[in-house]
Amino acid sequence: MPVIGVKLVWRTGTPVQNRSYGETLEIVLDTQAPARFSAGAMGYATVGKEGTAIHVFYHRVRACPWPELTTALLGHVMVHEITHVLEDVARHSRSGVMKANFDGHDYDVMRARPLRFAAEDVELVQAHFGGANARIPEQR
Repeated sequence: MPVIGVKLVWRTGTPVQNRSYGETLEIVLDTQAPARFSAGAMGYATVGKEGTAIHVFYHRVRACPWPELTTALLGHVMVHEITHVLEDVARHSRSGVMKANFDGHDYDVMRARPLRFAAEDVELVQAHFGGANARIPEQR
């Protein structure tokens, strides 16, 4: 995926607050989705005083009609939810990894390469972390 200038450090085990890396982000693979979510939702993010958590509806990811895309889809759902946290705003793009729901075209693209970030998503993340002078990399 295009680089947007935020480094994630992956760890396993019990989440621990680490000042050198900022806020802890916990990713939970859920076996069922709460009833309040639509059938097409694959996850959600929560941000609060207790920390930040991303919930991925893993059973829905595994139910993808194309088993060869399960790993890629899981990665896209995780990136989508992490980006919600990084943008610090609840919004979706019309295309790319921040689209509200992936469709057949998106799955076709995932077969060849990762979905891209829309320009506005790159700008939101970089503005949130890099200020007004953040350099926006060219997407290829």
